[in-house]
Amino acid sequence: MTNPTAPAAPAQGEAAPATTEPTTTAPPAPSPDQNMAKANAAMRKALAAKDAELEALKQAAMTEQEKAVAQAKAQGADEFRAKYATALLHNAALTVLTSRGITAPELALGAMNLADVEVDPVTGVVDTNAIAAKVDDVISRYPMLNGQSSGPSFRPATGGDQRSVNAADLASTKDDRAKLNENLRWALGGGGQR
Repeated sequence: MTNPTAPAAPAQGEAAPATTEPTTTAPPAPSPDQNMAKANAAMRKALAAKDAELEALKQAAMTEQEKAVAQAKAQGADEFRAKYATALLHNAALTVLTSRGITAPELALGAMNLADVEVDPVTGVVDTNAIAAKVDDVISRYPMLNGQSSGPSFRPATGGDQRSVNAADLASTKDDRAKLNENLRWALGGGGQR
């Protein structure tokens, strides 16, 4: 039996009729890395869902005391994650600061507000572009940190200008800022009385 909708086969010696089917080009196949990344993300999502389900079942079976202990552990873990994220931010900021030649990176770090810079909680990746923008802001506000300041410079104390301040002198000025500054000026060979 023959199919009435199918075109008839060409007879011997005849050319096959041309078909006018539209040709479509398939989008390029994703690379193996893209496939792996998608599969990895899907597995993480599925694992997180299973972990949440397991945690809910554990919570349902816990006594009040066990729930309190679990809550304290979770709170401690959250505090650790926050400290870890802050350490990652500070490390990344110090790296950017030192790569830019900042003379006092710790001071510059103290002047930076890194609260709005994101840290990936899974991988620990920090947005270095946002940190670089923060560094530029600090340099514009405090150019003396960049080592290119035109401010006053102190001459080094050498030879007869050198003086020393002992630990007892510094300890006696612990709470007296003016006396401490006076001792330091004297030690640097400047003013100040002794």
